[in-house]
Amino acid sequence: MAVNAKTQREGRFVHVTVASSINIESESIISTKPLIINNDTPLQFTGANVSITSPGTITVTASSVDLDSTLDGYTMPSVDGTSGQMLITDGDKTLSFITPSAGIANLSAPNLRMSDYTQARLTAYLSTIRDDNESILVSYTHGATVLENGYAGGVYSPAQNIIYMVPSGQSTQTTWHYIDCESDTVKPFATGVGLDAGAYAGGAYAPTLNRIYMAPASVQAVLPNWHYIDCNSLSVESYAHGFVVPGGYTGAVYSPIQDVIYLVPAENATSATWHYINGANGVVNEYTHGATAVAYAYSGGVYSPTQNRIYLVPYAQGDQAQWHYIDCSDYSVVAYTHGATVVASAYKGGVYSPTQNRIYMIPAGQGAELQWHYIDCDDGTVVAYTHGATTVFFAYAGGSYDPTQNRIYMAPSSQGIEAQWHYIDCDDGSVVAYDRTGSTADGAYSGSTYSSLSNRTYFIPNAQGNRANWHYIESTNMKRVSSRLAASAMFNKL
Repeated sequence: MAVNAKTQREGRFVHVTVASSINIESESIISTKPLIINNDTPLQFTGANVSITSPGTITVTASSVDLDSTLDGYTMPSVDGTSGQMLITDGDKTLSFITPSAGIANLSAPNLRMSDYTQARLTAYLSTIRDDNESILVSYTHGATVLENGYAGGVYSPAQNIIYMVPSGQSTQTTWHYIDCESDTVKPFATGVGLDAGAYAGGAYAPTLNRIYMAPASVQAVLPNWHYIDCNSLSVESYAHGFVVPGGYTGAVYSPIQDVIYLVPAENATSATWHYINGANGVVNEYTHGATAVAYAYSGGVYSPTQNRIYLVPYAQGDQAQWHYIDCSDYSVVAYTHGATVVASAYKGGVYSPTQNRIYMIPAGQGAELQWHYIDCDDGTVVAYTHGATTVFFAYAGGSYDPTQNRIYMAPSSQGIEAQWHYIDCDDGSVVAYDRTGSTADGAYSGSTYSSLSNRTYFIPNAQGNRANWHYIESTNMKRVSSRLAASAMFNKL
C-alpha cells in the first residue's frame, strides 16, 4: 500500500491518497470534521448487516442512485421512471412506475376475464380517479320513436362504446335503439325481427364472441329461438337453444373465469333445470341446480370478484328463509340462510361496490320498508341497514356504479314520479336524496348503465319510453376510467 499524506503538527493525516486497497479493522472510525471519501471506482460497504446512522440529515449526491433488492420488504423499481410517471404498488409490496395518459389513470384495471383481479389493485385504481364532484340530473330530448315500457336493462359494448338497450315493449318493433357514447345521442338500428311484447329483460356482454346475450323473459323463453346482438356488425341474430324451457329469466350475469353467462331464474325458478350460455361458442347449456325456489324467485344477479360467486337478487324469493348464489368454481347453486326480514318482491337488481366489497340490492317491494340490505362479500352475510330515505313501494329497478364518484345510482321505477330520487354513497354507505327534474312516468326506468367515455349514467327507459324526455346523470369530475372497467363482470349487467 502506498500512502501519500500531508500532516498537521499533531501527526494527524489531513489528506490521504491510497494507491491500492486499504483494510481498516476497528470498532469505529471517528472524525471530528466532515469525513470525505473520494474514489473513482465504486465505493462499497459489504457485510451481513451495514447501517448508517446520523442525528441529522444524510445526503447522497450522485448522478444517479440505484436501490437494489428490497427496502423494508418492498421490491423497488430497478430503474428510474420518466417525467410525469407515477409510482404505484400492486398491493403486495412491489412498486413500479406507470404513465397516466389523456386524463385516464392508466393503472391496471380489471380486464374482461378478471383472472388478474385483486381487491387491492382495484381500490388503488379507483382512488386515483374518484372525486366527490357535483353531479347533475339532466332531462334530455332523445328524438327516438319508442313504445311505452320500451326497454328493460342496458348493456355496454366496449368495442363500440355503445349502450344497447334490451327490448321489452319495444321488442314488437323492427327498430330498436342504442346510446352512442361518443356523440351521446340515441340512435335507431334495424333488427329485422318482430317479437312478442316483453321478449327480453336484461342481458350481459360476452367478450370472447363480442356479443350481447339478452335474457329471455316469459314470452320468449318458451320459444325455440332466442337472440343476441352481434357487436361486430350491429345486427340482431337468432339462434336455436335446443331445450324445452317452461318459463322466463330476468337478467344475465357474466362469470369471467368460466367465460359463461348465467341466466337469472325468474318464472323458470321452479323448474328442475336452469340454463347458462357458453361464452366461447355461444352454446346454451342446461344444468340441474337442486335449489328450492318459488316462481319469479330472482331478478338480476351480481358477480362477487373476491368470492368468484354470482349472488342472485331475491324478488319473490325475498320472504323465503333461504336465498341462493352460484359458485363459479364448479357451476353449483348454493342455498344460504340470510336471516333478514324481507318482503316478497323485495329487490330488483343489485350493484357491486368495489371500494366496500359489498353488493347493494336495489329496493323494489322493499322500497317502502325502513331497512334495506346489502351482502358483505368479505364473509357472505346479509346486512340490514336503516336508509332514512323517503321512498315508495317498488321504488327502484336496477342501478349502476359510477367509479368517478364512488356512488351507486338507482334507476327510479315508481319513485320516478316523486320529487326526489336517491343514490348510495359508497364512501360511507349512506342513501342520499337529490331533486328530480323534468316530467316522469310511474315505472319510469328499468336499469341504468354507466358510460366511461362521457362519464354519464344513463337510465334505461321503461314506462318513460314513449315520453319525449329521458334522463341521465352528468358527473362534473373531469377524470375518466378505462372502458375495460365499464365492461367488466362487476359493472356491465342489468
